Amino acid sequence: MKSSNGAGFSPAFAAAWAGQFVSLVGSGMTTFALGLWVYQMRGAVTDYALLGACTIAPRVLLAPVVARVVDAIPRRRVMLATQGAGAVTTLVLLALLAAGSLQIWHVYLAGAALGTAAAFEWPAWSAATTLLVSEAQLARAAGLVAMAQGVADVVAPIAGGALLVTIGVAPILALDAGSFLVAVVALTLVRFPELARSVWAAPPRLSEGWQWLRMRPALLALLTFIAGVNFLWGLVGALAAPLILGFATPGELGVVFSIAGIGVIAGSVSMTVWGGPRRKMAGILAAELVSGFAFVAMGIQPNLVLVACGAFVAHVTLPVIGGCGQAIWQSSVPVDLQGRVFAIRQAVERAVIPLAYVLAGPLADGIFKPALASGGAASGLGAFLGTRDPAGIALMFVVMGLLQIVAAAIAIRVWHRRLGATGRSQDQVASLPLSQTRSGRAADE
Repeated sequence: MKSSNGAGFSPAFAAAWAGQFVSLVGSGMTTFALGLWVYQMRGAVTDYALLGACTIAPRVLLAPVVARVVDAIPRRRVMLATQGAGAVTTLVLLALLAAGSLQIWHVYLAGAALGTAAAFEWPAWSAATTLLVSEAQLARAAGLVAMAQGVADVVAPIAGGALLVTIGVAPILALDAGSFLVAVVALTLVRFPELARSVWAAPPRLSEGWQWLRMRPALLALLTFIAGVNFLWGLVGALAAPLILGFATPGELGVVFSIAGIGVIAGSVSMTVWGGPRRKMAGILAAELVSGFAFVAMGIQPNLVLVACGAFVAHVTLPVIGGCGQAIWQSSVPVDLQGRVFAIRQAVERAVIPLAYVLAGPLADGIFKPALASGGAASGLGAFLGTRDPAGIALMFVVMGLLQIVAAAIAIRVWHRRLGATGRSQDQVASLPLSQTRSGRAADE
């Protein structure tokens, strides 16, 4: 199924990736349009945020179920089921809208349904990629996957906004349903290599993945580190729009968000062509260090150019972090355990994001903004950052950036110390080589 010369990707991976890309664009347009629809119905930020919570929560809560399913059922079938569920959910919304019966709670339920599908989709796709791509190409494949997400992040809001104004929500839902069907067709036309069924003799349990993971301190440390910086990223992401709108127009906000999306694309192209550094752990830590400096730059002055440059640089690092991390996990975890381990990884890495969104507002308004006021802990910075909105948010960006710089610097020092002591990189200490873990593969499904 793979490219014989190792220079490219297998037809199965290319077809599945293309279907995923079309589906991502369709889903992005729907998410954008439905979010605006919910906000326009009541004009409450809480209602808008609740829709995001409904889509994220299943990825955390369903980890035990995901672990059992992804390692017990062929990954291609799991992906077919999730894409089909997405199409059905979108068609139900379309029918309710056409009948004039669509309510906000319907949208919340649909968001939860789509989030549930995504909870199964990501571990299955990650585990399937390990079977479709050679070990040497894993980082490049992760870059290609990130590129699809980055392009979707840029195209979907622009296209969704334009279509919402010109043709309304219903045609967008119809296009999204069609995008799910494109992904289904792409998956139907290809076959994935699958594991020998003997490894599924006993029903897989999430605890088995956790037992394996806790015996690998390097991977556990990586998971903890990424969860920590994801929390910082969540705080920054929740407050990016309020920060920019404090001194710029909504149109300029859209430009900055587009520039950030272009940064993701640029980083993704780089990872796809380059494949990332040889020492993937070093790549992750260096990229997190750079993004910390970018956060500081975004908060240090209310300047649109500086904020846009910081957003671009920060988002360039995302595919590098994701691609290097994905390569480490995919090459370290035995294929027959990847569903369970990746379910844990998904739950831990994403659980902190809703917490960050909940805490972002109170931290900015209740701690950082008062700190800049006369007599506050950071009142000396008030003359530089200001004391009115969005000065508190700007200070928070600076602090979050500094925390990330310190965390990355400490992690780099620990990693180099371990490398010097063992003569090996942390990329290598987690498990058996990938070539050995693939020995249980059977013929194509």
